[in-house]
Amino acid sequence: MNLILFRSREIVTTNNVMKASIPSTDPRWKHVRRHLKKANGDELRIGILDQSTGTATISWDEKKENLNVFDFKLRPLPALPRVELILCMMQPNSLKRLWPVLSSLGVSRITISGSDLCDSDYCNSSSITESVYGPLILQGLSQSGVPRMPRVDCHAKNTLEWVLDHYDDVQKKNGGSKEEEGRPVVRIGLDNGSNPSIRTIIFNAAAKARSNKNRHFLSPRVVLVVGPERGLSEQEAKLLEQKGFCLASMGPWIQRTDVACITSIALATDALREVETSDMSCNQPDKKRHKKGDDLPSSK
Repeated sequence: MNLILFRSREIVTTNNVMKASIPSTDPRWKHVRRHLKKANGDELRIGILDQSTGTATISWDEKKENLNVFDFKLRPLPALPRVELILCMMQPNSLKRLWPVLSSLGVSRITISGSDLCDSDYCNSSSITESVYGPLILQGLSQSGVPRMPRVDCHAKNTLEWVLDHYDDVQKKNGGSKEEEGRPVVRIGLDNGSNPSIRTIIFNAAAKARSNKNRHFLSPRVVLVVGPERGLSEQEAKLLEQKGFCLASMGPWIQRTDVACITSIALATDALREVETSDMSCNQPDKKRHKKGDDLPSSK
């Protein structure tokens, strides 16, 4: 664990002093005691879910049955690129291994969907129950250093078409963030073939949004669709295009579903970070940049 995580309800504030206590039955107690080997007065890196990170001081009671945490020094969580994932149901054991990775990558929303080519038996798996994926997500957040909980919606028994039709409705029902209002959406479906790269699609969409001088530019939020182990069916690929998704390629290689998820999220996040910090007019993808006078003199 890079951070010892707390939920806000675990923090008690008295006279503007924040305190918390961790019992010996808690895995965090065991990690601090046996792995980190912290002693009285030592500093601990901590995080409060969806709020802040920082440090705190610890002390053990006489019988070492409780770990007392106090003297919190906190800073707000940084803003993250907004990447959302629609993942068609995959092999359950692979999905269990993927949950902590997805949360550590900073995905803001994860939706599990059915698919034409996924095994119907997978849809009854415990891997998509909150009691299983919840602790795995926390495990990933404790490693990431930015403990922002993703929203999770599991609709493995519904078709991809149903999920796409209800995607925005579910977001509004669950109280979509005000940060997303007016933010352009880039919809990307992964597919092999001669399709543009994820970076190219995001940059083109951002450049189009930024060219509108009548409103304040907001970097896009990206919605990625990743198919199951057997890939998307032809009908599903056509459906994505009908729903406004751009098909993107990550090269000629056929990747495992978990690898495709990790790679596409990393590429999308990196592109969004570059969009937020760069001048689009001089930073277009896949084009060689030139400065005035850079042209080589003629050999004639």
